[in-house]
Amino acid sequence: MDHADRPAFLRRLIFLASAIYPTFTYGDVPDRWVSGDETAAEKLVEGTDTHRKTLYRYLEQHAGAPWFLDEMFSSIDLYFLVMRDWRPGVEWFEKECPLLNAIGRRSAELSEVEEIAKKLR
Repeated sequence: MDHADRPAFLRRLIFLASAIYPTFTYGDVPDRWVSGDETAAEKLVEGTDTHRKTLYRYLEQHAGAPWFLDEMFSSIDLYFLVMRDWRPGVEWFEKECPLLNAIGRRSAELSEVEEIAKKLR
């Protein structure tokens, strides 16, 4: 089905999956990539965390309201429900990416999602 927001949705969904999510692959278990070098592991975590913040700030500039795609709720909004709890954390999102944080909070309040969201906490 074609929808006017489909290209924007796909562009942002692919961005989340291909640019942001991989930063966790590298930063969550740095020993996979720099085995035996604690200093390098710390730098890898720091570097991926810093890069992720830059990527989130980029998305913040493109976020609509009340949902990421303005009036249309999509699965992208559910990403922010979950990802804001990961590094760098809810406090960072509240301060640095208030639109993404609000989208995540709003997603958690949907009746269809509310029960699942409670289990994530």
